[in-house]
Amino acid sequence: KANILDPSIPTMAIQEIFVKKIDFMYDDDKEIDLSLKLKLVREIKDAFSKGKLTELHYNLLMNKISEMEK
Repeated sequence: KANILDPSIPTMAIQEIFVKKIDFMYDDDKEIDLSLKLKLVREIKDAFSKGKLTELHYNLLMNKISEMEK
């Protein structure tokens, strides 16, 4: 399994991976696992703090999580 923070993975690819994880987590057929959500938010924050996500991508991902909760 590749490390998402691997420097060889482009920023855009990391953002797309996170979008897929968010979509999977909020699949209509299942209830949201709070621990999975918290882990994902931590991964996104970690990727941003290490420069693997732009501020725009970080904000888009966090907004997507917030919108899915409504």
